[in-house]
Amino acid sequence: MTAQKNILVIGAGESGTGAALLAHKLDWTVFVTEYGKINEYYTSQLVNAGIPFEENGHTQALAHEYDLIVTSPGVPSEAPILTHFRDKGTEIISEIELAWRHRGNGKLIGITGSNGKSTVTKLIHHTLTQAGLDAALVGNIGQSFAATVSEREYAWYVCELSSFQLDDISTLKPHAAIITNITPDHLDRYKHDFSLYVQAKMNITKNQDPTDLLVVNGGDEATMAAVNTKAKLITVTDQVTPGQYVSSGMKVYAFGEAHITGRHNWMNIAQSIEVMEFIGLDQADIQLGIVSYLPLAHRMEICGTVDGVKYINDSKATNIDSVKYALDAMNSPVVWIAGGTDKGNDYSVLLALVKEKVKWLVCLGVDNSRLIAAFSGHVPGISEAGSMVEAIELAGIKAVDGDVVLLSPACASFDLFKNYIDRGDQFKEAIRRLEAAQKRAGSGKV
Repeated sequence: MTAQKNILVIGAGESGTGAALLAHKLDWTVFVTEYGKINEYYTSQLVNAGIPFEENGHTQALAHEYDLIVTSPGVPSEAPILTHFRDKGTEIISEIELAWRHRGNGKLIGITGSNGKSTVTKLIHHTLTQAGLDAALVGNIGQSFAATVSEREYAWYVCELSSFQLDDISTLKPHAAIITNITPDHLDRYKHDFSLYVQAKMNITKNQDPTDLLVVNGGDEATMAAVNTKAKLITVTDQVTPGQYVSSGMKVYAFGEAHITGRHNWMNIAQSIEVMEFIGLDQADIQLGIVSYLPLAHRMEICGTVDGVKYINDSKATNIDSVKYALDAMNSPVVWIAGGTDKGNDYSVLLALVKEKVKWLVCLGVDNSRLIAAFSGHVPGISEAGSMVEAIELAGIKAVDGDVVLLSPACASFDLFKNYIDRGDQFKEAIRRLEAAQKRAGSGKV
């Protein structure tokens, strides 16, 4: 049993509630404070555990002293409540750091990057569990690390780590880590200073030593310029081919039967292979994991074909680099649906691909001014939509047999949707309605 502590958890979403549950399990005195309204799901978890909380402000929290502050990744580092306790000298850590300190003997595989980290995290977890290892999927995908640790100890934790989660770590030390790539994203959080964002990503390796592994993308300029690690370093180059990958251990892996394709996914697979070899998985188990892994929802997800037009849901593409990968993979004329909450995007890097691939742009957002300014004169035409249904209707007018309608927003979703999942789900529902209407028309039932 750890020493009794009096802790404050800031934020009551997945991370904050998980941190509170772990603190409660440790028999600490814990209080949760949330600036806004707490989701009913998390409220019920706190009530059932008997954990006190406040919402719609931090009044009660600010009136007391604490031994430790645990902050959720969505809380800005300059939030007044954090400044208040930082000025007092109170230790402030992330939920990820709290979970790491109390995980038991389990080893951590950490994955970060601007793009591809969810695919890599899921692929590694899928392969480990299929091979019979006791592995949990945690972090920025699925259940929070702290909530998982509060339930039981695992031998392996496969953890997706966002820059926000890495901001407030101090001792976290992945046995194996991957930085998929680093491209401009979340610059509104980092004072529009790309170097601050890069440094947040690099935190993943700051505590590693020569017994650990760091895998990086040798073709990523920002990563290669910033990487400085004591860990064993493996650099995966862009020499990965569609057919196979020869690992640093000189083992050959075939990609031909993999369900995820495209140059960016070949790099994701190659980086994953290096980690899985490092922790001791057999080549046969790794190969089986590669070919049996299925793509994530909302990431280049083919949702159907209506009147010869293919519809692809890439709602998770919330930054420029993700859209770049998506457009690069298109071999047919594209009606591109983009827009949302702009995060300081530089759309100029997409101009060449947009000119080559896009026949029409549908802007889906409350304020589309930056998108329109960036692409006016570079695409044959632009439409604006205020809902997913309207966006699909406008796309359907412009798309013809053989075209692709691609939802790849390049922006956050919070202006019109709950999150990128809600945005993608609404896209898929709209396509289901189109398919149903097509079947009714084909049968004469309208």
